[in-house]
Amino acid sequence: MTLLCFDISSGGVSAALFSSKLEVGKFIEENWKLEAGDQGSASLSVDQIVERFKQAVRGLAIAEPLEAICIGAFMHSCVLLDPNDKPLTPVFTWLDQRGEEGIEFIRSRLGQGFHERTGCRFHPMFPVFKLATLQVQDEQSIAQASRVVSIKALLNQRLTGVWTEDHGMASASGMYNIRDGDWDQELMAILKLKKEMLPPVSSRSDVVGRITRKVASEFGLPEGIPVINGSGDGFFAHSGSGCSSPERISVTLGTSAGVRQALPVPVLDLAAGTFCYRATGNEYLLGCAGNNGGNVLEWSRAVLGV
Repeated sequence: MTLLCFDISSGGVSAALFSSKLEVGKFIEENWKLEAGDQGSASLSVDQIVERFKQAVRGLAIAEPLEAICIGAFMHSCVLLDPNDKPLTPVFTWLDQRGEEGIEFIRSRLGQGFHERTGCRFHPMFPVFKLATLQVQDEQSIAQASRVVSIKALLNQRLTGVWTEDHGMASASGMYNIRDGDWDQELMAILKLKKEMLPPVSSRSDVVGRITRKVASEFGLPEGIPVINGSGDGFFAHSGSGCSSPERISVTLGTSAGVRQALPVPVLDLAAGTFCYRATGNEYLLGCAGNNGGNVLEWSRAVLGV
């Protein structure tokens, strides 16, 4: 059995072929350029992501039969699409700081109720605040949109033709009600979004579709291969560390740092400085994060030459 797995980060895509024993057969990386601006913008081009994704698949030169495909992606991303599923905006990443106006917009309407509903904090990285900022500054951009999706949902749709999202990525958007297990209706009304603009939510382990004939030709993949829903990198890092029980806590150091604990019920306390996402239908992820993690090492190399 061979699995094709992708990790979509803010800096590029990694792709690997895994055996049933989780041994890596082939591995490849394709980098892309984060578009950063002096007003806190940090976004990615949809076209660049899709093209690098294709290059990674072709670079693996897959000859063996595939059992399934799965994508893990960086959290807190969103892009607005038009009625033809063409991008109206770049992909807003978690590094993008253009959400401050949106924070006040949501806070003035929901107050602490925002955290109680979503488990998210008042921080500009969350897509809900990017959308709220657009609502304040450029309402037409949302009025023209037919979909608001994460980069993972977009890539899954490119492979299968099916729009879907998992609980974890939905929860990390700040627009998902962790108690109801669905997109939050009051937030949708505040943002003037229709529910059909957001993908249906299902389990991260669900098969959401199969590689279409067109994609098989375009990407160099076998037709009919199942595509698993997948989730966000933080959720996979935690479960992959063997920390699915409340007795174990994971610590990850990437560009940022995260400490996480899986719980059977949500724990919500805005004053504690923690987030609480719904990871699956019956599991919640409590944690906290820092802006600096592995990038401290890069800074040390640049400054100290070590």
